[in-house]
Amino acid sequence: MNRDQIIGIGIFSIGMATYFISENQIIGTISGVVCAIGLAYILKIMPFTKGNITK
Repeated sequence: MNRDQIIGIGIFSIGMATYFISENQIIGTISGVVCAIGLAYILKIMPFTKGNITK
C-alpha cells in the first residue's frame, strides 16, 4: 500500500463514521460523497496528481 491508499482508508473511515453518527440527511449525503472519494483513493481510480500529457 502506498501513501495515497492509506489516506484513502482514513477518508473512507471518517466518512463512514460520520454517516453512522449523524441523523441529518444532508450530512449523510456529504459523508457518502466523502466515502466515494476515499474509495477512489484506495482503488487508485482517480488520478489526483498532474500527469505528463506529452507522453
